[in-house]
Amino acid sequence: MKPPLLVVATLVATTLAIANASAQTAPTPPKPNVIVVVWDDVGWEDVIVARTPVLDAFSPASRIYVNHRSCPICSPTRAGLHFGRLPSRDGCGAGLHVLSLLDHGVPKSTESLAERLGAEGYATGMFGKWHVSTVNDVQNVLTAANEHGYDTWRAGKTASISTTGSHYNWPRIDDGVETTETTYASEAVNDAFVAWWNSTPGPKYANVSMFAPHVPYDAAPPHLLPVGYPTPTTPREKYESSITALDTLLLEMAVAILPDLSNTYVFLVSDNGPPSDIALPTTKWDEHKGWPYEGGVLVPLLVWGPGVLPGVEPSLVQSADVPATVCDLLGVAAPSTALDSVSFAATLSGLAGKRTDLFTHAFSIGSTLPFDTDRWAVVRKNGLKLVSIDGVLELFDLKNDPTEQNPLDLGDSHWSTAAALLQATADAILGPTWPN
Repeated sequence: MKPPLLVVATLVATTLAIANASAQTAPTPPKPNVIVVVWDDVGWEDVIVARTPVLDAFSPASRIYVNHRSCPICSPTRAGLHFGRLPSRDGCGAGLHVLSLLDHGVPKSTESLAERLGAEGYATGMFGKWHVSTVNDVQNVLTAANEHGYDTWRAGKTASISTTGSHYNWPRIDDGVETTETTYASEAVNDAFVAWWNSTPGPKYANVSMFAPHVPYDAAPPHLLPVGYPTPTTPREKYESSITALDTLLLEMAVAILPDLSNTYVFLVSDNGPPSDIALPTTKWDEHKGWPYEGGVLVPLLVWGPGVLPGVEPSLVQSADVPATVCDLLGVAAPSTALDSVSFAATLSGLAGKRTDLFTHAFSIGSTLPFDTDRWAVVRKNGLKLVSIDGVLELFDLKNDPTEQNPLDLGDSHWSTAAALLQATADAILGPTWPN
């Protein structure tokens, strides 16, 4: 008889805790493995409300980053995770239209985390959604991840599931070969990862990018939901069922890597907050996906691994910091082009973080104008946050106003001076010619 999901999760969580506690005294292990798991369109509020018994069991063994921010939308966040770069460097500022001659992703000349680790003897696997390349950037969009250093790209797709498609019927890519897949998309991604992990000798680095719970809002398959889970009917209920299914798949992944768990770092992150049409009907956040307000960019980041100190971590971190952090943990140089990636490896053991501010950005390239929208924010370590929406500025004090309900008065000389300092930070990042 199969043991209850929560029992298995508890056993795995106990293994994680033992691995963390013994990491400092164990003999020198082989090179650590690394897995970066990406959930699609999930905010903190969604994780808290959805049923996630596995994550609840695993969280006490993790470092939980409550001040981590992504970019407001998919492609620029994912580019940061792979390349350690902010979107303004490559023109990759919105959800890319893969076949558009107007959109640009990350150039092939940019060194990815996969390429860097491949040069260090790592097997590299990409699973699921890519969405950082267009026809302008690679020889063939069906081999985009392979061209950027991944030995294997399976259960893949160049972008999201189409809004006219289904998580149960979608075009799947396996190392350049496209077929029609009818397995629930995120389950297919997980199955492909597990098969690769079990058949590939170490050391290994994998990026596992799930398609759920991104639109279309299909209900998750019942076998990935707890016994007695009510049948989802509304879009919000279907969305939450998809998060619960991802939670179940997280356990399946953990069980598959159990023999290597004590020598494997796992990063779990979301690419951005939920779309406004599916967000919870509360007043906590005014804006969500696509906007640099907290509802769009303050998203989950949890890390497990050898020597990781469990607990809540307040340091500023942005998604583009993952490549430098992974390389720091492995004792190798970061990708040469990861110009915006700052390692937070020290914070995993409770030491202070390096960031004094972070920058989040989204923009779209139009056919007649250089930029249709230009949305960014600078967040400073002291809690001040400057938001720019097409040049209109708002300043917030996140320590006293974490949901950004009360913009500070920029007519006050004190706040206008603070805003000018944050604006200078943005100007230094964007350069004098932005956006032309």
